[in-house]
Amino acid sequence: MFALPQITLTHPHWQEYRLSPQNPVLVLEPNQQYLLLIFPEAPFFIENSQNKFKTTQAGFQIFPINRSLKVSSSSSSEQILQYFAFSTEEQLTEYLQLFFILSPDINTQLNIIRDATTKINVLRRTKPAMAFDKEINQLYLIEQSFMNQSFSHLLGLIAEQRLLEKLPNEYLERAKLLEKRLLTPTGTKTNTQLASRVFYSDETVDGIILYMHENLEKNLTIEQLAQDFYISGASLKKRFKQATGKSIMGYFKTLKITQSEKWLRQGEMTVTEIAEKLGFNSIHHFSSAFKKATGLSPTQYGAKTHHESVKTTKQDPFLFHDFRL
Repeated sequence: MFALPQITLTHPHWQEYRLSPQNPVLVLEPNQQYLLLIFPEAPFFIENSQNKFKTTQAGFQIFPINRSLKVSSSSSSEQILQYFAFSTEEQLTEYLQLFFILSPDINTQLNIIRDATTKINVLRRTKPAMAFDKEINQLYLIEQSFMNQSFSHLLGLIAEQRLLEKLPNEYLERAKLLEKRLLTPTGTKTNTQLASRVFYSDETVDGIILYMHENLEKNLTIEQLAQDFYISGASLKKRFKQATGKSIMGYFKTLKITQSEKWLRQGEMTVTEIAEKLGFNSIHHFSSAFKKATGLSPTQYGAKTHHESVKTTKQDPFLFHDFRL
């Protein structure tokens, strides 16, 4: 079973170098450390005694500094290189000299590593009064832990990046869609719309519910949802029921009825248009489902909302509950 690597780093150091047309080359001499070089988008050339690389987009590479390393830029403007030098007893062979794109998640980990390293180096140079030695030492250990955890997380992210590159395009497209549903539930929705959603403890269920919101015009099936969310139909039905207290299709029908109530209150569409827009097979099917859920036909409901506010005794599935981002 694969587990994220837990790396312990020593002698960390974060530095910036400015390459310009007047000073376009940086040479790093051997020092028996590892070096994580972060590149902006401009073309860079990296060369050691064995290989030569070229980068054309923002990213980073890890190098063993057991031989001289030369970095150069042909840009007509100043470019800022950042590097993180460190020692470790663990072998990083599989991560060496491969180029990794700077995704938002990777940037977050690099920022934590940089901040923790800066604090560690400041604490090393601090000579406090004896009364503060204990606190300074505890703070040092905390920052060291932040740095080690974030670096281990970084290696996990780049291992994930390498594995995703090997998967078929069909899987990647579906995985990206699933990631969008689970990690960015807001989409283009307003804050008010977001606050009206129910969020449950099961992230798969949350993703399915968001997918339902985005596809109210379709006639979804359990088989289709199970395939799209990489889960068996039986397991999907069980988890959905445990998280929401409702069946999948019953929940989906409730979403459709709730949306139809909103459109009927707005009075901008006919009953026929609403039925078609929500994927009902016929206006009769829609009217029957609507009356069963609300006690009124769509026409009666629409007429009544022109005179008074309709109050429902049923639990609204959009109520703010267990909200989390």
